[in-house]
Amino acid sequence: MPFCRSSCVPSTSDNLNFCQPIKAPLVEESLSKMLFTRSLLRIAQFGFIKAFPGLVNIALIPALYQLLGSEEFGHFSLFFSYVLLAVTVFGAIIAQPMYRFLSSKMNAGDLFNGLTVFAASFGALIGGLVGYAFFGGWNNSVAGFSFVMFGVLYSALTVNLQVSEKVRSLIFLEVLRISSLGLTIILLHYLVDGLSYTSVIYAFSFSFFLAFCFLLRGVKFTLPTWGWASDMIKFGSLSASWLLLAGLPLVLGKSVLVGEVSETEFGAISANLDMYYRMFSILNAAIAIWAYPTMSAAFDSGDRVGAKKTHFFALTVYIAAGATALALLVVGAAWYQPFPARISGGLLPFALILVACFLLQVMSLAHKPLEMSRSLITMIALMACALVVFGACALVLLNVETVNPAVAIAVALGSAALVYLIGSSAIGFGRSGKIEVADTA
Repeated sequence: MPFCRSSCVPSTSDNLNFCQPIKAPLVEESLSKMLFTRSLLRIAQFGFIKAFPGLVNIALIPALYQLLGSEEFGHFSLFFSYVLLAVTVFGAIIAQPMYRFLSSKMNAGDLFNGLTVFAASFGALIGGLVGYAFFGGWNNSVAGFSFVMFGVLYSALTVNLQVSEKVRSLIFLEVLRISSLGLTIILLHYLVDGLSYTSVIYAFSFSFFLAFCFLLRGVKFTLPTWGWASDMIKFGSLSASWLLLAGLPLVLGKSVLVGEVSETEFGAISANLDMYYRMFSILNAAIAIWAYPTMSAAFDSGDRVGAKKTHFFALTVYIAAGATALALLVVGAAWYQPFPARISGGLLPFALILVACFLLQVMSLAHKPLEMSRSLITMIALMACALVVFGACALVLLNVETVNPAVAIAVALGSAALVYLIGSSAIGFGRSGKIEVADTA
């Protein structure tokens, strides 16, 4: 009796043939379902990494609003927005090329450490100047300096752990950072006569510093060649420039609102903006941490179709989950009241703030193809258009007496995000462009 090609045992029944070949469409469908499920599980894993500290940070906003009071919280929110933007921008100079290239060149991790120190130092100087110039006094200057310094060091050095998917290490560091932050704030509240917004900034700085100290174990600082370093700085500056422009509307919106409303009202508006911007950023980060290395690997191998599918899948997950959360929050506010603080003007300002925060985060995800194809001029041009729209909307609406200032800023933020979202989606991956990471310094 002859054996079939697969060398399996032949059937003893005329009705059963175990050697029938599996049809290709069935194999492809099965693999597609497995990849889909695996992708969702990976998003869930990274979502957990971001969910715990993210949820704690969200819970921290109403807690600080109560501890500091509305007026003092408004000062904290504005100061925090400035220094956090500095951390984001200078951290991106190192972190973005790490996300982009370490998925295919894992041995290049040590080369980024020297650049990280440089970026953190320069960013810290900016943070110190902001603290001194806009908030007054050397105390705020030192607070801004330390926040940016250790924030950039921590955020950049954890990228290697994220790309290599060391989930346990990431969870430990985030638990350590959040726990030390909460404990420091509690101690300051009970040991110091009155918690101030500056002391809260110091508490954040200390939490970054403590987590950074644990990261130093086993870290090597390798001096890269100038050619490699300049390529990485160029790529990182591309992303950092976009992040700066993308972060300006929110910071400028708060800066404008300070002069349009009372300090008490400004604190309430800031609490809502901060809380829901962070809420949607958790979802954004969970998806992006998984999707960006996957897209990069596909893009580098020439698989543009695979990169586009990953990008579309990431956007679909964000829009579906984000829209659901937005609807539930609006319904909950209609039944009860806006949380964490009531804003004058009823439900409309609260709902528009939610929509603006949702759109600002989806805008961040939508621009990834432009970033990967290094379409710097396109990215800057689109974001410049978005900033012009933001400024025009804010200028017009704030001069209409019947329009609530919170409504004006929320509409301006949402309009800017929509302009960029539509433009980047229409262009897609654009022209190809790659930087090769050197294997040696």
